[in-house]
Amino acid sequence: MGRWFFLQTSRLVASTAFDVSVGNQVFSPSSVTLNVNDTVKWTHSVSGFHSITGSGLSSGSATTSPFTYSFLFTSPGTFNYQCGIHLSSMPGSVTVSPPPTVAPTVTIQSPSAGSVFDAPASFNMTATASDSDGTVSQVEFFKGGTSLGVSFGPQYSASVANLSAGTYLL
Repeated sequence: MGRWFFLQTSRLVASTAFDVSVGNQVFSPSSVTLNVNDTVKWTHSVSGFHSITGSGLSSGSATTSPFTYSFLFTSPGTFNYQCGIHLSSMPGSVTVSPPPTVAPTVTIQSPSAGSVFDAPASFNMTATASDSDGTVSQVEFFKGGTSLGVSFGPQYSASVANLSAGTYLL
């Protein structure tokens, strides 16, 4: 008898916060490279008036310490900024990398998890597929390294014939 198991995975989107210190005539670090959906937090903790301005960034009116300003970067690109008081003598930049390509998700619809068949087994295997950053045009089913067939969606299927006894993972 063959046993079928179903394994489902999910993808989490990670985000990171980057800290930039606002000091006497300097941002430290002055350049930051990050990913889409990461945040930069500027912290001003020394004497003097400062603000963050430029490339869609604005911390508002210049203020003395302490203050913090955070910005979530939702699109790729280079974002130049400066202190609103010190202008070009106090520059900084944030480079935001585009998101990585995400692999498509394929979900086996049948046979269901835990299905048991008598050998030699013959049945139809079906699946759905999606791609969060693209499209799916076909799904290929395999038994080990052997193709069971290519199917063109949106409901993908392949016939399995004369499957020998054993345990198989989907």
